[in-house]
Order: sequence, then structure tokens, then C-alpha cells
Amino acid sequence: MSATTGEPEGRLAGLRQRVMRDLRNPLFRNGYALMANTAITAVLGMGYWWLAAQLYAPADFGRGQALITAMRLFASLTALGFVGALARFIPVAGRRTPTLIV
Repeated sequence: MSATTGEPEGRLAGLRQRVMRDLRNPLFRNGYALMANTAITAVLGMGYWWLAAQLYAPADFGRGQALITAMRLFASLTALGFVGALARFIPVAGRRTPTLIV
């Protein structure tokens, strides 16, 4: 198809030019990097769970997934409380900051 008629080859060339222009802007470049990271992580995660489902018995797979989910839940709850407390009290702790952190 022809680029002069605005058909798919022309659209792809326009899209390529726009992406190349965006990559010169650090903000857009970081945005594209984050999107690529998300896509790669999703593909690897799906591959991991598919492989685990193929290699392990359903009961073992379910127990493993429940254990991982519980660990992530507890890690998230712990991090949420700890980071929030530090962000709130360190600025006003003054000379007692080291004691607060310990």
C-alpha cells in the first residue's frame, strides 16, 4: 500500500515518526520505559504461573499461591504502617531521631 494515500504504510511511518519524536523528550521516554516494563513484567508473570500450573499438582499449586499471596499481604501491611510512621514522626523527632528509628 502507498504512503501517499494515507493507507497502512503511511500510518505506520507517521506512528514511527511520532514515537521517535517522543523518545527525545525525557518525560515521554520514561513513560514508554514504564509501559515496556509493565508489559514485560506481565508476560513474565503469566509465564511463571503457567509453568507452575503445568509442573505442580493442583493442590500444591493452590497452597503455593495462597502462601505467596499471604506473604505479599503481610509485607504490604507492614510497609504501609512503617513508612507512614517514619514520614510522620522523623521530621519532628529532632535529637531523638536515632532512637525513634532504632
